[in-house]
Amino acid sequence: MNSLGDILAALQEELQRDLDVDLGIDSLAHTAQLATTHDHLRKVRRSVKERLVMVDEARIRLASVLPLIEQLMQIWRFTPYGWPETRRKLLAALESENLAGVGPWLEFAWAALAEGRSDSLTRLLSDVPLPDGAQALTERATAAAVGLRLRDLSPVEEFLVRGRAGVEVGGQITPPGQTRASLIELQLRLAATDGRWRDVDVLLADLDRCSPEAETSVYRAMISRLNNSAPAEDADGNPSDLTGSSLEVGAEIIARARQQKDNDEWVRSAHQTIEGLPTLADVRSELDRLILPVPELWWAVAVRATREGDSATASAALDTASTQAGPSDYVLDAHICQTRASLENQPDETARLLVQAGLDWVSYGDVENARSAYERALSEFGSTASRQEVAQCQMRLSDCVIALAQDKAASAFEQQIRDGLARLDESRQVFDGDLGSYSWCYMTEAQGRDYIARLMIPDRSEQQWLAFSAALRAVAYDLDSGDRWQLLASTADSLDMNAVALWASALAEERDPSESVISTRISVLCNTGNYSDALERLDRMPADAWSAAIRANCLLRIGSAMRALDTYGEIVLDPIMTWAWSQYLMTSVIARDQRKVHNLARQLEDALESRSEEFEVLIAGAIAKLVVDAPRDVIMILSEAVDTATGSDLQDALQITAIARFVDGDPATGLATLREWVAAISPMIAATEWRMVTRPLLEAFMEMRRLPRPDVTEIEALIDATTRPSSTDPMSDARAVASRATTSPDVVDAAVSLLAAVVEVTEDSTNGSALAALPERWGAEKRRMEEQRSVRRPPFETMKPDESEGQSDDRAWNEPDIRLSLPTSWFDGHDDPVSTHPLFRRALPEARAVADWALPSVAIRASDELEPDGYSLQVANEVIAVGQMPLNAWFVPLGALGQFPEIEEKADDVYRPAWLDIELMPGSGRITRVSREFRDLLVYDRWDLVARLVTSVMSRSALDGKRFSGDTRNNIGV
Repeated sequence: MNSLGDILAALQEELQRDLDVDLGIDSLAHTAQLATTHDHLRKVRRSVKERLVMVDEARIRLASVLPLIEQLMQIWRFTPYGWPETRRKLLAALESENLAGVGPWLEFAWAALAEGRSDSLTRLLSDVPLPDGAQALTERATAAAVGLRLRDLSPVEEFLVRGRAGVEVGGQITPPGQTRASLIELQLRLAATDGRWRDVDVLLADLDRCSPEAETSVYRAMISRLNNSAPAEDADGNPSDLTGSSLEVGAEIIARARQQKDNDEWVRSAHQTIEGLPTLADVRSELDRLILPVPELWWAVAVRATREGDSATASAALDTASTQAGPSDYVLDAHICQTRASLENQPDETARLLVQAGLDWVSYGDVENARSAYERALSEFGSTASRQEVAQCQMRLSDCVIALAQDKAASAFEQQIRDGLARLDESRQVFDGDLGSYSWCYMTEAQGRDYIARLMIPDRSEQQWLAFSAALRAVAYDLDSGDRWQLLASTADSLDMNAVALWASALAEERDPSESVISTRISVLCNTGNYSDALERLDRMPADAWSAAIRANCLLRIGSAMRALDTYGEIVLDPIMTWAWSQYLMTSVIARDQRKVHNLARQLEDALESRSEEFEVLIAGAIAKLVVDAPRDVIMILSEAVDTATGSDLQDALQITAIARFVDGDPATGLATLREWVAAISPMIAATEWRMVTRPLLEAFMEMRRLPRPDVTEIEALIDATTRPSSTDPMSDARAVASRATTSPDVVDAAVSLLAAVVEVTEDSTNGSALAALPERWGAEKRRMEEQRSVRRPPFETMKPDESEGQSDDRAWNEPDIRLSLPTSWFDGHDDPVSTHPLFRRALPEARAVADWALPSVAIRASDELEPDGYSLQVANEVIAVGQMPLNAWFVPLGALGQFPEIEEKADDVYRPAWLDIELMPGSGRITRVSREFRDLLVYDRWDLVARLVTSVMSRSALDGKRFSGDTRNNIGV
């Protein structure tokens, strides 16, 4: 096989000689030369194929570098690597032609500005100083660099405008057309962010003329968003869609998605936009060019950099994203924390970042993502984490699990919630009794226990009492929290502690009249027969399905069944609102709407099939079965509930069972069941429930079956005897309910004892015995209530303001330390000088940007006494400069006079008052050597000099040692 070995050896030599490539073929040649079997040949063939794959892979990898090279070629002169070469060229042009060679310098300055590269512009000003006579140009370029860095249009506008127009220098127009178009785009972005809408319209028209191929739809979209105007439209009058992958388009899509709270869209767009960049080598300059910060893009940069293994860029990008993000950008902050966690090497730090992400997700309301973050954090915690850190994370995870279950079928989540409750209890042991700011976990516990108490489980009553106890403990930690009192009212309502629920919900409403708190108050009022009060509050609530269903519930009980039915018909009920479905079906039966009754019954059975183990569903299903004429099924279904339920659950079960007995032809047992129902129902609502609901429902079902109306005279008499004013004392009510409880006495007695202490502290009783009697296991709650009692005052009391707070915000304006007076005629034609006059719009912002000291506020006054050309500067109540300024002239630095042969240098004509640090020659009329546009860059005008007067060393010296005060605005007065 020497021929094959020779071929391969020759190929290796050719590749090295012609292409300078070594593919290791010499080893293949050696193998081929020694080949004696067919297997040897197969190995050689396989090795050749492997090298072909390597060549393809090397080609792909080598080609991937091309975009970076292309990008570097475009930005080379702006980078630190390309700057030495660029600097040499610029210096050479200036040295050979002096001011006439300033063209390349200007082109670079405007190109850097157009690209948003304030660092490159600053480097130019520092490393390539202009020759004597170009002081005005240097100052304008310096102001532009400062303005760009601060995203402030005023200091940069004049230099931008000159570049947009183009300037003839040495017979050539600079900058080129594409740079001028980019300068228009930069000014457009700055003007839009500054709210200069009239300027924006002009700039859009200029951009269309200068660069017809420019895509202006993204700018129109940005302007309509920032200006809160109608969205930009296409030729057919439809809202225009943004297309493309440019940074501007991506930034606008993200801003729009942020405004619409569409998180999936901004995440998608941020990824797509950054993935569209050829490399991340120049990403900071590219994103800086957008003017408005887009932190979402910086986060996407970090994600891409992480994937590419560039942790330094990723970390820096995350820092920028965090800095730019707003205080309420919870979703973005969560993404930032999760990306930081992926970069972190220390397990405990990773876990802490994930915990913070979970907190952000909770703040935003995305509990599912919060749960995921907490679970990941728990899996990351290592040896340096404290037990409390881990316990806190466990508590937060339990909170998420319980919150996520609220709108789901309880039977499917029962074990998860029980596990979450066990984790809560385990985590609390770490806190040595006092939970401090983590006492919210008692609210989580109360909600979790109340949730699983929906189920027909053996410990249902115990869970309700434990939920009530947990709510009491939450209240004990913070007696001023409306949310906690609201939860206490809700758990008391579940136990039919009517007086406790009314008392707690009233205190919640006083402390926090929010929608959720008022909703609980309405529910309690409705459940205790206070329908008028409930309806009055409903009038102030948002119109939604819940409020409509509650309204219908009240209307039925005040005798307006048809109005109630109409109200139900106007809404779409969520299947989770089981109580509303039951009431809707009952109202339809009472109103004799047969078609609706049967449709609702079928819908109800279908909707509730997956939640058959919940007590509310059991009652609703029983009513549906009554509709389809299955009374015996109803009796059998509710038999266990009648034997084991208490409170309102027992009332509901007895009510439907009694009606089923009558419909089944057993009036004697039906009457007996009704007597039990009367004994169980609260006296607060007994008469209303009987006359407006139970009796009409019984009569309607009997009528549906064509059965005679039953004689319920006995029940009427019982109702009359039962109806009496109920106790409004929460403790009497709680003790009465406790006496009927079937739960362990330890659980019930402990809850009643804690309630007594809460009532005692809240009602400001001087007794103190209930608080003192609390057991040691509730020592933290006892101490918290004692602390709050010592500083007790109604949290909703209107505090008297301090006398100092009574002063108006419109206080007398403090006259600034610097006051400049100018002739009145200088402001003619400017109704709003601060907005339109060149002194305020251009000269002062430029002077502030260039000054090496922080200029305080300046008051500028118009004076007839200074006509036509006088000025007067007063600093700290002392006049420091008075003089005249030539009118209708521009001022040439003496070093630039060579460019203006028309101006004869005369010593007597040099303009240099004491405050001016440069010698100037006034000029006017026609010029021949330089273009008018170039002249305007090299000379000062009257407003430039007025601004220099204000920022002069003389002005600063007069202020030394004086504290600056007042507004930082420039002010005009006549």
